[in-house]
Amino acid sequence: MQYVFIIILGMLAGLHAACYGAYKDSPYEKFILSRFFREIIIGTLSSLFVLLFIKTNGISFVILFLSFVACSRIFTETYKQFIRQEPQHIYKIPSMVHIFRIIPTSRLKRLILGILAFTTFILLIASALKIYNFLPPSISGPFLGLFTGLITGVGGAYKDGFFEGFELRKFFRSPTLGLLSGFLLSFFAHTPLFLLLATWGLERMVVEFYKGFIKSKYVPGKFNFTKARYPQFFKKRKKIIPIYVSTWVFLIALFLVEI
Repeated sequence: MQYVFIIILGMLAGLHAACYGAYKDSPYEKFILSRFFREIIIGTLSSLFVLLFIKTNGISFVILFLSFVACSRIFTETYKQFIRQEPQHIYKIPSMVHIFRIIPTSRLKRLILGILAFTTFILLIASALKIYNFLPPSISGPFLGLFTGLITGVGGAYKDGFFEGFELRKFFRSPTLGLLSGFLLSFFAHTPLFLLLATWGLERMVVEFYKGFIKSKYVPGKFNFTKARYPQFFKKRKKIIPIYVSTWVFLIALFLVEI
């Protein structure tokens, strides 16, 4: 029964990411059903991978859910940056990897860049987990959160900064939220890798909630236009909100159960 629940956690984590993406982008690039289900599938596959290769005994359901959210974001961004081929004419900030503004057109070059980026990513995570082992418990969680926030901040600054400029406040947002997430989640996690992933997941959830639902008249900065191309989806996308909110309610309920 526990295994089934963990798979459900993965599906809900993917559903959360799918709802946010559909709500945010549908007025500008239309709702694409395959992309919506892609996120759910990625979340589900993340949970299956964990069940097959990692012992989950004693790992908090809160931590697992947030870890699956992080996996969904990592896998989706990796796919978009290094694998997917798509026209770039609607984007101000390319959806494909760039090298100082230049987008490699060769799929092979992008795959090689992806392998190099993924290897660097794994080495950085391994280094952070090594440092974690030498830190006192009071700061080890915040350290991992700060680390994940810095990865997000630096990656975002490189990806977006060449096209929309560098914003200091935006850069420090992820490290700050990551640090706070690491502190909070350190009370729920004792496995460093899952704590690292969970802080990443919570930081992403909070940032995306702010940008998509709190920030006034938010327009995704990646597009090279500010007016919606499919304004009818401003009304249609409201149907997604109850589903999106339910994933937050589910997470909060998990927190309350495990306190």
